[in-house]
Amino acid sequence: MKRFLFLSLMLMTVGIMWSSENAPVLGVAENQTRDDDPYETPAPILSYELTDYAMIFTATGEGTVTLYIQYIDNWTGEVTNEQYSDYGAVSVEVPRDYETTYVNVWASAQANDDAVPGVIPVQYYIEIPAQEMPPQITPCPELYHEDTGDGILVTVTGEGTICLYLDGELVAIDDGSVGFFIPYSDEPDGEEYVFSATAQVDGWEMSEYIYYIVFVPGEPADPYVTPAPVLQYDLTDDAMIFTATGEGIVTLYIQFIDNATGEMTTESFLGEESVVFEIPRGSETTYVNVWATAQANENALIGYTEVEYYVEIPAMVTVIPGDADGDGKVTVNDVTAIIDYVLGVNVGGINVDGADFNNDGQVAISDVTAIIDYIMHNN
Repeated sequence: MKRFLFLSLMLMTVGIMWSSENAPVLGVAENQTRDDDPYETPAPILSYELTDYAMIFTATGEGTVTLYIQYIDNWTGEVTNEQYSDYGAVSVEVPRDYETTYVNVWASAQANDDAVPGVIPVQYYIEIPAQEMPPQITPCPELYHEDTGDGILVTVTGEGTICLYLDGELVAIDDGSVGFFIPYSDEPDGEEYVFSATAQVDGWEMSEYIYYIVFVPGEPADPYVTPAPVLQYDLTDDAMIFTATGEGIVTLYIQFIDNATGEMTTESFLGEESVVFEIPRGSETTYVNVWATAQANENALIGYTEVEYYVEIPAMVTVIPGDADGDGKVTVNDVTAIIDYVLGVNVGGINVDGADFNNDGQVAISDVTAIIDYIMHNN
């Protein structure tokens, strides 16, 4: 009853003030709504077929269909992204190599320019089995090396005649096995040697294997292992701040994930002992993968953190001045909520940031007056 009398008194006071100005009373028009949501294209269908010589990937869907294939290098782990587009359907044939390989695959479809793309989740590590070795090719020889204390001994074993090449020149040939010794380099930073080997049985076609070795001068010593850097992140009102600290050169890796396509883009940031990177918060929640490395000096082994997958960056919270009840609009209900708050009724049911309409740092009757004036004047 007390709240009702208080609100009535306030409304009468504002009404008298308004009438005294001989101003016309403005009507509040009803909100007009229309259905303008864009058409959401269904996610395309992705299929793949293994043949004797290739893996065939096919994506079908509405409108423009895009097939994404992320190739993974077996030796370095490096990934290469490629995409192929066509209308209605797109097919890509990945030839089978003589060793098993892996790819990550996903697809999207967009019915028209205004439609929301439909995206299927990434299918990770699809195995493309090695092509069976034709009978006329000698099995690939094995190449390995060992430190003898005064240099590196390279050894190759295989079937038939073995040939070992250094930088493209033949340095050893024998049946079944060959060896080649290189003493430690006199160069301060060492030297890099590229070896390749072939094997041949009864005139069959040769196979080849390439290996890289770096030789260091003097007695080998265990390199210093740099401790893994410390990775942390802090959420502020308008950003997520990532910080990596460690010894020597610290590198922070952030892999951005496209919400619509699932495509990943990796960026790295360097700093001496510390690196900080700030990602602004957008209008929708996003995710990133994060990791870091540290290297105390050029000869030290690198310390690295585990990859922290799908770190959530929440969407920025937008405060509407006057929206005391948090329903996304400014109405008389917000006036009631503020009066309840001032009178000590339902104190917990108010959005304090929105209730402080005049932005003076407190919720008071002055905010009620300002909101009523805003509603009646629409200003």
